[in-house]
Amino acid sequence: MRSKLSYVLTLVAIFCVVAGAFDGGNAIAKKSRKNIWHKIYRTIFGGKPPVPRSPGGSRPPVSDDFCSIVPGPWQLQGPPMFQLKPTWIWRGAVKSLNLQSEGQSIWQKSVNLQPDADGLTRMRYSGPMLEPGKDYRLVIEKRSGVPPVVLVNFRMVDREERSRLVLQLYRVRELAWQAGKRGQALMRERGEVLTQEQLWLDIVEDILLSNVDSTEWRDMQLGIVAEICDQSPRKSVQ
Repeated sequence: MRSKLSYVLTLVAIFCVVAGAFDGGNAIAKKSRKNIWHKIYRTIFGGKPPVPRSPGGSRPPVSDDFCSIVPGPWQLQGPPMFQLKPTWIWRGAVKSLNLQSEGQSIWQKSVNLQPDADGLTRMRYSGPMLEPGKDYRLVIEKRSGVPPVVLVNFRMVDREERSRLVLQLYRVRELAWQAGKRGQALMRERGEVLTQEQLWLDIVEDILLSNVDSTEWRDMQLGIVAEICDQSPRKSVQ
């Protein structure tokens, strides 16, 4: 896994250097932009497999290729989610989604979407606005495979904390916009705030929803999915 992680981090570094050339600025600014993506990737995974290893060192066996990314069990015991209208992201065939809170179903949806070329499906949550500070459970009914149902728990950022973050993100965006930053540069500013707050689910969602036209960025997206989802032992990248 460390070989795979090093490979993707290298790609992230390449992307940041290329992006820095387009954005302009001095060498210190370019180094800062590069470091934020290194920090994001390292802190999310930290050299540890997102899926717990068994005592023998192998990963838990699964009977299909299903993987819930946002929200995802890779964030067990992890920080909460910021977005009140998140986009669910997963890999594999899903029949339906059921969002629950306090044991009650608050939103259900049959899934008729087709995955993209990378095998990922994205569905924007269309139910009632999620409430800050509350715990939720997403019940995912798969079309095949074992187990047939996957339960993913997540928690929302507390109301007071969320109000602070909303103001902080607004100020960061305004300052970045006034400085002429657009596209990738704006994403970096937002990514830095989310990284400082350790909102990894939101960071992964932002990255996987972005449409940056860059080979390096695409490689980082694929690398993140591989780190979260790949259940089999990783092969070293030559």
